[in-house]
Amino acid sequence: MKAKRSTFRKLPWTRAPRAALSSPSTMLVAMLTGLVVAFVIAGAVLHVSTVGSAAVSYNLDRLCPHNLGPNVVGEALDNDNAATVVDAATESGARHGFTESVSGRYTMPLRVDFGTDSALTRIGHRDQAMDNLTVLEGGERSGLWIARSVAEQAGVRVGDRAQGLGVDAAASTVTTIYEDLVQPQDQFWCTEEALVTVRPLSGDFEDAQVLFFADREEFEAFTAATPLLLATTVRFPVEQPQTPDAASALSERAAHVVSDIRGVVGDFATDQPVTARAYLDRPVELAGESSRSVTLAVLPLTLVSLLVGLAGVAAVAVQWCQRRHTEIRLLWSRGVSPLAIGAKAVLELGLPLLAGMGLGVGVAFAALDLFAPASQIQPGTGTLLTLIMFGVVAVAIGVVGATVAVRVRSGLERARVRHGGRVRRILTLLPWELATAGLAVWAGSRLWDGALSVEADEVIPRIDPVALAFPLLIVLTVAGLIARLLNGSLIKSHSLQMWSRPAAQLGIRRLAASRGTVTGVLVVALLAVGTIAVGNGVVTAQQGAFNAKSGLSVGAESSVQVGNAEIRDGLTLPAEIATESTFVGVTTRAIPDQSRDGRIVVVDPATFARGAFSDDTARSRQIDEALESLGAADTNGRIPALAVAGAAEGTVDIGGGMEVRTVGAVEGFPGLTRSIGYVIAAEAVEQPTTIASWFVWSNHGLTTVVEALAAEGVEALNTAERAAAMDALAFLTVEWTFSFIVVLGLVLAALAVVSLLLSVEARRRQNELSGALAARMGLRLRTLVSSYLVELSVVAVLAIVFGSLAGIVGAQLSSSRLDPAPEVFPAPEPGLPWGFLIWTVLITSVVVAVATWIAVRLVRTARVGELIRG
Repeated sequence: MKAKRSTFRKLPWTRAPRAALSSPSTMLVAMLTGLVVAFVIAGAVLHVSTVGSAAVSYNLDRLCPHNLGPNVVGEALDNDNAATVVDAATESGARHGFTESVSGRYTMPLRVDFGTDSALTRIGHRDQAMDNLTVLEGGERSGLWIARSVAEQAGVRVGDRAQGLGVDAAASTVTTIYEDLVQPQDQFWCTEEALVTVRPLSGDFEDAQVLFFADREEFEAFTAATPLLLATTVRFPVEQPQTPDAASALSERAAHVVSDIRGVVGDFATDQPVTARAYLDRPVELAGESSRSVTLAVLPLTLVSLLVGLAGVAAVAVQWCQRRHTEIRLLWSRGVSPLAIGAKAVLELGLPLLAGMGLGVGVAFAALDLFAPASQIQPGTGTLLTLIMFGVVAVAIGVVGATVAVRVRSGLERARVRHGGRVRRILTLLPWELATAGLAVWAGSRLWDGALSVEADEVIPRIDPVALAFPLLIVLTVAGLIARLLNGSLIKSHSLQMWSRPAAQLGIRRLAASRGTVTGVLVVALLAVGTIAVGNGVVTAQQGAFNAKSGLSVGAESSVQVGNAEIRDGLTLPAEIATESTFVGVTTRAIPDQSRDGRIVVVDPATFARGAFSDDTARSRQIDEALESLGAADTNGRIPALAVAGAAEGTVDIGGGMEVRTVGAVEGFPGLTRSIGYVIAAEAVEQPTTIASWFVWSNHGLTTVVEALAAEGVEALNTAERAAAMDALAFLTVEWTFSFIVVLGLVLAALAVVSLLLSVEARRRQNELSGALAARMGLRLRTLVSSYLVELSVVAVLAIVFGSLAGIVGAQLSSSRLDPAPEVFPAPEPGLPWGFLIWTVLITSVVVAVATWIAVRLVRTARVGELIRG
């Protein structure tokens, strides 16, 4: 009994780490396993951390730059109150860290006399305005700056004077003519658009271009001499915050300024209102919702990945036991306990495992821009990740020690060996695929009931983690089924006789000889391909759905409403945009035969494809084909039409004295995403004025279209552009969730490649000996190469075919149920990922070729005598 006494002193502690060097492949596997585990955990933490930053950046990019700080706007203030607001806002902003302020004051539109004629204009001044106007003539930083249209209206030239401003001659002299400010404006003038531009549909004395005083003191002299009500604005330019914490801190400072201003203006008369606002509260709130949604969806996947990683750590420990079998038996016979032997394994494997984990964290940080939604992580993320990694390291070390201890205890007792063998055989025979299939059915039912839900007072949908797992469970079920079929086929392959095809015979025999390893590599590879296919499919579907929904809602990249009179008078498209633009008429009517209003869209089939939105899908091709059947009314006065979104077909009275005869039906159409309607050709409309609104749809940017029309003297009545038509944050939230699944798939793919190459190395001596002897007996090099290609290609082909199939099917079934805006046509559709399939085949071919080259090289350089003696 004394000989069996357990003692840690009997272990060669000091030599254990160095002993690991005798098995470099085990060290490499331990390091790679640690790298994968750490990368997945660190990647998940960093991914979730950057989601908030990405959401904040997206929301703030949609704001005017000057809206990031506090905003103070007085609608119609007398001179004293306007000065009070500017001074109070500037002082309060400085106290709360807003070192720069931009104030502007503008009169209401009024007529200004220039001697020979007068013109309608505002008079105003804004800090830094002269640096943000396009100078056409002049440019002195004194006197008056007049807009081009105002100068043309009153016949003003540089050097002319404005009358009755109450300032000296120098201050009232026009020194500069600048280009008109027109909608839409961005950057510096974005917040002032309502005050410095003229809306086409505005009434008399509502809007006007601004006659700027270049000097602030001269403007204040004018306001002192000529008491007028002033629209007053104070903005605070700040650098855009990159994280939710930074945005929240900025919002808090802005709130203090807002509070100060409200206290100052509380005594103002009710007819001189002042609005003080901070716009960052909502973006910060939405960023929190988005981050919370992604976290809830990613957390279960991360925990499952951690369990898989720990299983890999246990496999490394088992491999160590196999390689140290003789030494373990010797230590056992000398009385060393299984726990002490487990501690020895920890000493040998701990360092490579820790090194791999450190490398994995480093790789996660280095590759942040490649997989995360943003590059800015939130403060405190590093500390959180450090604490989590300490816990993961402790658990991984515990798994190594416990696995070795249990393995030693069961492996060196006959009864336990027999019992363990029975248990393993029972576990092997159990149909685990049925369990995963059942889970997939359950997850699928949750998906069909609604995978996206919006909590009270929230906007961003939360993703049901169980429903999220549905496509992954499909992949897992297929992987288990294919692995079981392959394993059974390899067991039966000993009776296969294919010596007429020696390459196939040798390859299959080698597969059968190592079917456990082959099955493991296949499962990992199939899971990798399927997981990437799922993530890539859903991400692609979300991107395509957002582009299609926003594009079909607007009708094109940009849409500009023009007057009916211009269409009646035969307006033609300007040459600059004609090749990518088209005219479209839209009117809404109560259709007598149907219970709701419908939209009538009038198009020119010959030019429609030039300007309307198209995303090169089957839907767009169907629309293009259907448009060919449109034309003028028939002899009975019925107009050929396309029925859209379930509108009644046949002969339909659409009101306004128009009757249509449907010649086709489409599920959706540009400009018709939320209602039923009909599409007819422009040549069938005798009087364009019977159509309520006419638009220019174009694939050019909005600014380009507006400027081209303005050059022809055509005013843009209303504008819209695809990029701003819908809020993409809900779509991005789903996209960010599944992009992490793509990352997990890539990690599995790297693990599969390494496992394949290590499996070649692990069977090195066996393959060297059998291959070298076969070569000595006349096996040709071509046959040897072909046999390895057959062996490795079996695994590769099965992984690609069934992994891609399972992933694509899972993505197809899931995508349509993951629609953040189901009320807008169309639903997300991933389509066939040809690019993914091509890259998968190419990369797999390279891996198979490299593995084959390694195996053949080992055989050709083997020394048979040494192998036989060894």
